Amino acid sequence: MSKKKKSVPLEAKQAIIKSPLTVPAVPAREFFEFDAYAENGQTLTEWIESINRHDAGEPTWGIGCDADELQEIYDEFDRARKHFERDDQYRTRDEARKTLTGRWSDRELKRQAVAERVGLLLTLIPIVGAAAASTQKKKIVIGMMIEHIIAANPRASMLEATCRKLVETKRFITIAEVMEELRAQAEQWRCLFVWQDEIDRCKTRLTELNAAYEAKQAQEAEEKRLAEEREKERRERWQRERQERLAREQREQEERRQRREQQERERKERRLAQLEKDFADYLRARLLWRWFQLLLWSRGIFVSTEALLRLQQQKETIVKLRHIDADDDTG
Repeated sequence: MSKKKKSVPLEAKQAIIKSPLTVPAVPAREFFEFDAYAENGQTLTEWIESINRHDAGEPTWGIGCDADELQEIYDEFDRARKHFERDDQYRTRDEARKTLTGRWSDRELKRQAVAERVGLLLTLIPIVGAAAASTQKKKIVIGMMIEHIIAANPRASMLEATCRKLVETKRFITIAEVMEELRAQAEQWRCLFVWQDEIDRCKTRLTELNAAYEAKQAQEAEEKRLAEEREKERRERWQRERQERLAREQREQEERRQRREQQERERKERRLAQLEKDFADYLRARLLWRWFQLLLWSRGIFVSTEALLRLQQQKETIVKLRHIDADDDTG
């Protein structure tokens, strides 16, 4: 009869203690929200550049926003940036290195984050010549693409935008095309380095620009008012001078008329006096001729009447010539 084997008493299992701390799940977001995030970033960059290059005294409506709109678009952008630029996608280096945007940072994308994005990209778009390539060659190409992206040191948003752009525009891709698009996206994602202090500076700048524009408007209004006053004074002075000129011309015309009337009266008076004098001379001449004729007759000298008439006509001719000379002197 066989002996039963004694079983070894079971050891009490140690209780497994679970950590109460759990890694929070990444909140789910709609696919289109990244497009709105990118658009807000581009708008934010354009507004900031417009504010920086805006000349003082010019109207601020050309900037396209006010301080409240700038703060609102930044708040929306910053909320999305906290999701798409999560710290769990980055690792901290001991030394800072240059990023794709030209800035220096000790944060770079983790290899896992880059590999996930590259894997999703190559799932949608094959690499040129991938159909005829071996599995080993495919792994080498994928690894080199990941290394090139890590060496360029982009931000997560730049890599996401690059993958989306390539999916929408390419049927096949190469490493060169990926890097070219990645560098192009780096120029459009300068907004990643815009923070609240930059927004505060821009809001202060907007306030100063508005004040400068209002001051310029007030100055222009004052200059316009002064110009209108000067124009009014010029018109009033012109009216006064015109009235004075018209009055002076009227006085001069009246004086000339009075002088002409005076000259006409004097001419008439002279002519009348001359006529009186000529008539008196004529009477004296007739009397003298008659006396001379009687004297001749008394002495027995007879002069014909025709001779006396000729002498009288000569006398009248001399008188007429004298009158003509007198008129010429008066004129």
